[in-house]
Amino acid sequence: MKVRLLIFIALISVVAPALGQRRVKLKKADNLYGSIKDGQRYDRLIGNVVFVQNNTTIYCDSAHFFKSDNRVEAFGKIHIIEGDSVDVTSNGLSYDGNDRIAHLRKNVVFTKLGLATLYTDFLDYYRNKNEARYFNGGKLVDSTNVLTSIKGYYDVNTNMASFKRDVVGVNDEYTLNSD
Repeated sequence: MKVRLLIFIALISVVAPALGQRRVKLKKADNLYGSIKDGQRYDRLIGNVVFVQNNTTIYCDSAHFFKSDNRVEAFGKIHIIEGDSVDVTSNGLSYDGNDRIAHLRKNVVFTKLGLATLYTDFLDYYRNKNEARYFNGGKLVDSTNVLTSIKGYYDVNTNMASFKRDVVGVNDEYTLNSD
């Protein structure tokens, strides 16, 4: 009986913090207004808004926070910092905290610090997979190459990228054209 109790306590101490980190948390906002949209309550946040989830911090000018859905719609200057390696900016964000998917729109700049920067207007960042996907044109720049394509993805863990449709790679020595 004591062994079962010890195992139960050990499991709770490991699992409970992980479950708690699944929620997006509001860290700061200058102004907060409660609102209702389509019968659903949400917080309207304005000015210096900051959210956190695990090792990810989201900064924005304003946001709609659907706490019960664990979802954020952010507006203005969006800035996401994930750990010490990923830095993303954009003008619009729809973030699903349950699936940990960020849909970034307009003037997106996704930087894997020290390695590469991706520029696009449409980027979906799957945080669980550490994968960034663009699907309406993008440009990846590293220390020696500039690569453009219609579609592509970048794997943050392996630093591997894949490009599709109208691919053009340029560096000091050559230009590559491919589909």
